[in-house]
Amino acid sequence: MTELMQTPARMVEGGRLAAYGRYTTPFRENNLLDLDIFGRGGKSPRWMRALRLKNWQHYGIIHPDYYLGFVVLNAGYMSTSFCFVCDRTTRRVFEHQRKGAGGAAKVAAQTWQGETNFKARGYSIDIHNRLAAGRHEIAIRIEAKGALPSVTADLVMLEDLSKMQPLTLLSPITDHRPLYTHKAPAAVEGEIRVGGRSFTLDPARDVGLLDEHHTFFSFNTNWRWATFGGRDSQGRLIALNLNDGLVSDEEKHNENCLWVDGKLSGLGAAKFDFDPADVLAPWRIRTTDGKVDLEFSPEGERKEKVNLGLIMSDFHQPFGRFRGNVIGEDGAAHKVEDYFGVAEYHRARF
Repeated sequence: MTELMQTPARMVEGGRLAAYGRYTTPFRENNLLDLDIFGRGGKSPRWMRALRLKNWQHYGIIHPDYYLGFVVLNAGYMSTSFCFVCDRTTRRVFEHQRKGAGGAAKVAAQTWQGETNFKARGYSIDIHNRLAAGRHEIAIRIEAKGALPSVTADLVMLEDLSKMQPLTLLSPITDHRPLYTHKAPAAVEGEIRVGGRSFTLDPARDVGLLDEHHTFFSFNTNWRWATFGGRDSQGRLIALNLNDGLVSDEEKHNENCLWVDGKLSGLGAAKFDFDPADVLAPWRIRTTDGKVDLEFSPEGERKEKVNLGLIMSDFHQPFGRFRGNVIGEDGAAHKVEDYFGVAEYHRARF
């Protein structure tokens, strides 16, 4: 893996972006809007840059009986949030979703001490990022709507930087436009209530996956993504993150990594072999360094298609089980046996 760099105080200093690469910790000051993404010598108005910056926090909570996925996203000109629930015992799935103007979603600029939320009638997701204290506190309050049951949750994701190394990455999408992401797998505790059923999360067993983005995506964008988390026979948290399609040099600047008990290993470029016309058929996922060889067996999907002419999104997020082998930087092989996770295939103009 490329050597981790010490994180500077700010992402942009004197109009110049911090060096591309991986950092030891998330940034304490995200001032990406100070960057000249249009290459006009800083003459473009700030509001134009704000319209192009996409900000989100996405969480996946993995319990033996349920998967809970939720996002708060501000795309500049519009906002969206969803809360997706999969009953893993019956494979029943449902989703609450809300959309709004660009200001409807608030996404914290950084996770050391910041608030992320989306509020609408009968729907609220509040994320209190407290990375300085090693935690993200989450409250979900969603009322039943038609056939959709209510969802309420009080969760704490335990991102303790003394015990695990997060992925903190700055990568080039184009010459002027960077991608910033912070990803982490961690123990999670709390309670989730779906309709009349309640279940308690066990931090020794259950896993939370955090995906934070602040990125100037190209207008025409597409990507493939996969992530999972689980516990091996020794109780160690094993998690993976793979992406293809976003950055200009997938070998040098990718976000592909493996976590084993908090230790981060870098990986080569990811290759996804699947049928875009049938994302529920099995996927084959590998990396060019030979350290990942997986089969992903979807059990269902979250999907959404939007076509407003200039704006378009064709989004598929199948969920299911991963099987195969992964190898860490120390050369140790780890067998992946039915770890639960999601993959993604997304084409967009936004």
